[in-house]
Parts: sequence; structure tokens; C-alpha cells
Amino acid sequence: MDSDVVLKDTYYIYTSMDLFNPQNSLLGQTVNFFVELTGKEPIKVKALYRLLVDTITLKSNYELECKEYKEVIEKKGITRTEFDNMIQKHIDISDAAVVGAKALIDDTYPLFSDRVKIKNALTQIVQDLILNKALRKTQDQIIQYISQHLEEFDKTIAENVKFLVKHFGSLFSIEYSIYDKQALCILILAKFQEGLL
Repeated sequence: MDSDVVLKDTYYIYTSMDLFNPQNSLLGQTVNFFVELTGKEPIKVKALYRLLVDTITLKSNYELECKEYKEVIEKKGITRTEFDNMIQKHIDISDAAVVGAKALIDDTYPLFSDRVKIKNALTQIVQDLILNKALRKTQDQIIQYISQHLEEFDKTIAENVKFLVKHFGSLFSIEYSIYDKQALCILILAKFQEGLL
């Protein structure tokens, strides 16, 4: 190359963002953005932040060439509609179903360690349901089964969860623990109980 790099029009932009721990600043910016967008505080800030970061990371890591604009949007971009859907799903799921699921966890599991593990799994499951088609398919199969066999679920929540995990556990991919499986089943039961399904 014969040309030299010219820095004549280069300038420095000062930012107050913490460059050593940017996630702390970004969490705060996520809250501010959500408040500006919806007019209310997000319920699960870390889940929303992880959802946005995971989606952006997934799209930015796609390395193959895209030949058409539609393919670029599908593989590397996020449309306004997709973004609005992510935010709306976060709002909807974060409200009644998650509150109901947490109440079921508190009422069903007496051991503190079980409650903590299942509630942590619930947070991850809520996020994964937005991005993971296989998990949504598993959820749909469980919902369909419960709908068709509602009378079989006249037992305690613990017994119902144990039955569902045993019956549908093999449908989950290998990265999901027993607590993740229980969390999804509890979330589904909470949706039924809250009249959301």
C-alpha cells in the first residue's frame, strides 16, 4: 500500500462509561432505555439485559456471507418488529406467569436451596423461551398434553412437576438441568393456574 494513514480529521470522544466493567453501565442504560420506551421500570433487569446481549451476540457472531438484504436482516440484524416483540414478551412473561411461578415454588419446595436453584433456573428459562425454538416446542408439547389430560393433574404441584419432568424430560436438550426442567413445568402450571393458557 502506498497511502499513509491520515489522522487529520480524527478526534477523541470522552465517555463516562466504565471501560473495565461496561456491563454495569450497560445495565443502567438498559433500565433507562426501558423506562423511556415503556414508561415503567423493568421487573427483571438482568434477564432483559441478558436477552438483549445474547440476541445481539448471536446475530453479530454470524460469519457467513449474506447475498441478499433479507438474509442480512434475518442472520445479522434485528428488525424493529422483532425488537418490539422481545420487549413485549419480556413485559408479559415477567408479570403474571413469573409471579405465579415464584409463588408456586415458595409454596411447593420447603428447602431454601431448592427454592433458590429453581428460581434461578426460572429466570434462565424465561429468557431461553424467547430465543430457543426447541425449548418453545417442548413447552408447547407439555401445554398440549396438560390441556388434553387436565383431570390427571388433580394432585399436588410437586407431584405434577415430578410427573411432567419424568414424562417430558427427554425432550430437553442436554444443557438443561433438573432445576431448569422443573422451572419450565412450574411456569406452565402457573400459566394454567393464572388463566393465561
